Amino acid sequence: MNEQPQDGVSVISEISVYQGSPGVLHFAAALGWGTLAGTLSLTVAIILITLPSTAPGLLSGIVFLGVIVGLFTLAGMVVIGLPATFILSVVEEEHQFLYAAIGAFSGFAAMMILFGRSSSPGFEELLFAGPGGLAGGASAWRWGGWREALAISRQSDPIHNHQPED
Repeated sequence: MNEQPQDGVSVISEISVYQGSPGVLHFAAALGWGTLAGTLSLTVAIILITLPSTAPGLLSGIVFLGVIVGLFTLAGMVVIGLPATFILSVVEEEHQFLYAAIGAFSGFAAMMILFGRSSSPGFEELLFAGPGGLAGGASAWRWGGWREALAISRQSDPIHNHQPED
């Protein structure tokens, strides 16, 4: 019998840190990031357009804007973000910067389509589309960070990775 302690069975942890973290929490956090970024940037845009007449109702307006921006962000995450997650997962290209780029472009484009009044956007249209891009980019950045870490965790854990080998 050997009195020396045996080497570990495996250097791979049995339970990945990312497997125990529910996706719904990360989805909610991404929604919060997008809502906050969109609300703050939209508030700045409105102040720039209507200064100084906005000062009295600014605080109540921020709460209202937060609800509206949150609903738009949620819609974007469901309609664009989740299908993008599926596609990026299938092609195994889940990168935080890629999610952020898709989210920022989608948020900007959606606001231009919804609120653009002409074929040549003016300053006011861009001031409203910019917060859409920031909200989409911020929520996608947060979601993409978790998805990228999850993908790395799956790739580095060959025992618990349930994908068939070639």
